[in-house]
Amino acid sequence: MRTVRWSAGVAAVALAIIGAYLFTLDHDALVRLVGRVSGYGKLDKISGQLTGVRSLLVRSAPILMAGMFAFCAWKPRIILVPISRVAEAFRYGRAVALDVWRIMPLWGAGRSGSCCSAA
Repeated sequence: MRTVRWSAGVAAVALAIIGAYLFTLDHDALVRLVGRVSGYGKLDKISGQLTGVRSLLVRSAPILMAGMFAFCAWKPRIILVPISRVAEAFRYGRAVALDVWRIMPLWGAGRSGSCCSAA
């Protein structure tokens, strides 16, 4: 539990720093950064697309993610309960698969010879 809180807290702080950095950039620097990160060869291709609301979304995404991680650091059971249920379902599915695998040789035990031989 403590590990989840610490890791979520560290992630929240890191994302808040990245978000603050993105809010300090002007529009041209933001376009260059998005172009470099996304791998676009031509910046004019994205400069017309990164206006208004999209620019605000790019700037605010790390802040929103930091809020999510801060909430998980505050209430870690919200993330741990679904993970434990997934792990329980995985263990159950694995047990069923192993049981099926174990009884597979018995499926053909009543047959004699090949499946294609004529009687």
